Amino acid sequence: MSKQPTNSQEGRDFLIRMKKLDILQDAISQSKWVFLTIIVWIAYLAVDSLSGEWTTLDIGIKAIARFTSWRLESFLFLFLLFALAGWWREKGLRRREIERFHDISEKYEKLIDPNRSSSLLTRQGQSRPED
Repeated sequence: MSKQPTNSQEGRDFLIRMKKLDILQDAISQSKWVFLTIIVWIAYLAVDSLSGEWTTLDIGIKAIARFTSWRLESFLFLFLLFALAGWWREKGLRRREIERFHDISEKYEKLIDPNRSSSLLTRQGQSRPED
């Protein structure tokens, strides 16, 4: 006759499985640093073999760096502008939606609990100007 596992045995087995999954998840999330280290090491070896020599590679890298630096800065500036515009638009949309549902939510809150006290927020969901 085989013995049926008790709840404590099942609980321990479950905890052990969860711990193994946590360890695996940590290993996977840390593996990116291993790969990054390998890439940097390979790049170091590539540059080290050219060190001290004047090559066309050096001239090409400097030209590309100047060109991409300007383009990268303009790209980052445009990205920042679009992000700010998107944030501003989302903020306005959120306020309008809160205002639109204000009466409906207030009605149902009073239906559920007529003695409910108000938080005294504005219709847009902001705190009172006096606060």
